[in-house]
Amino acid sequence: MKAQLVNVAIKLNASTVVNKEVFPWELEILNTLHGEENINELEEGRIQDVEGEKEEVMRLARLYGRNVLENRFGAGVRPLLEAIRASVSEAAPKKGKKSAAAPAPAPVEDIEAAE
Repeated sequence: MKAQLVNVAIKLNASTVVNKEVFPWELEILNTLHGEENINELEEGRIQDVEGEKEEVMRLARLYGRNVLENRFGAGVRPLLEAIRASVSEAAPKKGKKSAAAPAPAPVEDIEAAE
């Protein structure tokens, strides 16, 4: 599985800003730890392999602490798993090509008929 990283600037205090490359689902953790006003999304980062959902949850638990994950996402961290699933793909999209996982847009008449 692969996911697009995000470059962020984390303001730790008045004189310290740390730049970091994180997965999109880590933004909620950083916002909880440091406050939303102290997290500044800069730009998309590189495509990075994700070992697996369980392995990623374990990595985050080692990095931020299990209590932080459970406080943010609840016991069992189901919302975290859903965020990971929503952000990963089996293969990184090639530049200039549509991802095979992305559905084709519906024709206008189909959208109107569905309303």
